[in-house]
Amino acid sequence: MGSLCAHGLRTIETSGVKAVWYRKPLFDFKGAASEENRGFAVEETRSAIDSILSLFEGAFWVNDLQSARSARVKAQQLSLASELGMRVPRTLITSSFDDALAFADSCPHGVAAKTIYSATAVIEGIPQAIPTQRITSDDVLLFQNSIKVCPVQLQEYVPKAHELRVTVFGREMFVAKLDSQKDARTTIDWRPDADICPHEIVPPTSYLERFCLEFLQRQGLVYGALDIIVTPEGEYVFLENNPFGQYLWVEDRTDAPLTRAMANLLLAAH
Repeated sequence: MGSLCAHGLRTIETSGVKAVWYRKPLFDFKGAASEENRGFAVEETRSAIDSILSLFEGAFWVNDLQSARSARVKAQQLSLASELGMRVPRTLITSSFDDALAFADSCPHGVAAKTIYSATAVIEGIPQAIPTQRITSDDVLLFQNSIKVCPVQLQEYVPKAHELRVTVFGREMFVAKLDSQKDARTTIDWRPDADICPHEIVPPTSYLERFCLEFLQRQGLVYGALDIIVTPEGEYVFLENNPFGQYLWVEDRTDAPLTRAMANLLLAAH
């Protein structure tokens, strides 16, 4: 048992916490710690948060931390989605230039180059998003030295009719259709220019609903944000699920009650 005080504003008895919604905490020690000590400060802060969270025994979690940290591994997600019968892109994670080049040569529509997990990188002191890039064998040749230093995730590029962002709260589901192919700026990756990508809430097909619910159940999750391609032929292609995914921008653009769904999920723990 213990108490939690946030910046002197309010004290919470941990024994009274019935539900916990865990988002990805970000730490900014710029100006507060030297470059040499910043990594140490981040790890100590992360450990302090883990210590606090360990006190919420018996609480309902969105999501269970151990399950979510395991579930965020994309290779595992692709394997599970394929096992459940949904198409996934051919994928290679490698630091071998030769393997990367051979893979790119085998993909007739080109290759989508993605990070394995990290969504941002610090460039000149500023955190910046890392968008998906569509590349060819010639691009692989240009970056052969970089590939040897840092592993890269390559996927066959899948032609799209549109994309789906499926946000699941328990058994309540919101499917946002993203018309990413309407503008050249969002064709490859809509995230940097989400404001210009038309959003529409559409009903899930029975197949999509079954898949998403079983996928999250198999991952031990009660919340998920799944990204899925719909090809010009109408086939679903699974890309990934984010156990800590954002949803508010979908609500802002569609007026769908996603925040209410999250509140209902948390209140169900009482």
